[in-house]
Amino acid sequence: MSNIRKIYFFNFFWLFSVLLPVLYPYYRTLGIDMNEFFQLQSAFGLTVALLDIPMGYFSDQFGRKLIIALGAFFSGVAYIILCFATDFQWLLAHEVLLGVALSFISG
Repeated sequence: MSNIRKIYFFNFFWLFSVLLPVLYPYYRTLGIDMNEFFQLQSAFGLTVALLDIPMGYFSDQFGRKLIIALGAFFSGVAYIILCFATDFQWLLAHEVLLGVALSFISG
């Protein structure tokens, strides 16, 4: 399989985001209110905004394949954190790490 097909395959499943429709109800079971939910989403967006351009530079310096692999690794770690998250701080760590992962993959 060519690299282009591998990238399309990876992006399809990574961006499929079957978790998003159940994210807020799951956060509610952990005691997160709407204000905290939007704070978490803001932390995610801010992380992506701050790291997207530097990750593009690192991608040029160290190779795109390595940066995508690191992004996939950080995404996996972020979802492992989500499995064990019990409060706002753990969810914040999840969202920030997921933002780092997205920056690595899209940069």
